[in-house]
Amino acid sequence: LEKMGEIIYKIVENAEPEKNEIQPDVLKEARIVENMVTSIAAVLEIGERALYACPDCGGNLWNITVDHATKRYRCHIGHSYTEKDLLLKQHESIESTLWIALRMMEERKMLLIKMSHQETQRGFIRLAASHKKGSDNLEVHINKLKDLLSITQKEKVYNEGNEKPG
Repeated sequence: LEKMGEIIYKIVENAEPEKNEIQPDVLKEARIVENMVTSIAAVLEIGERALYACPDCGGNLWNITVDHATKRYRCHIGHSYTEKDLLLKQHESIESTLWIALRMMEERKMLLIKMSHQETQRGFIRLAASHKKGSDNLEVHINKLKDLLSITQKEKVYNEGNEKPG
């Protein structure tokens, strides 16, 4: 065990690297990565346009099939995903958008409540009732959104192997 590092070093130092020919599609994709931002024409050379948008930049994604089993997606900006990564990134984007929507709806509800109180004090009963009705309607949607986010959180925990959704 004490000599293991020395032995591995000698093996690596004396080893002749294998000469492998790089496939043309791999070279094209490597050039895209090197340039970071490339042209759509360059991405078209290595794949066909997918139905999905890039979750990071919103641009088009292209299917890149390495072998019959492996699929990847790449945008012309340089973002790249496996199918699993794309699914995860889409989930994160959806969840983030829902949290933002919830925050904005809560803020709007509070503003409508404040305006309802102000209009009541000024004697504008119909306008106050309209604002109150708007805040009540928002409360219904807020609760539905909270339920949805709660389910999403339970699924995330379940997918991480910690507990079943319930």
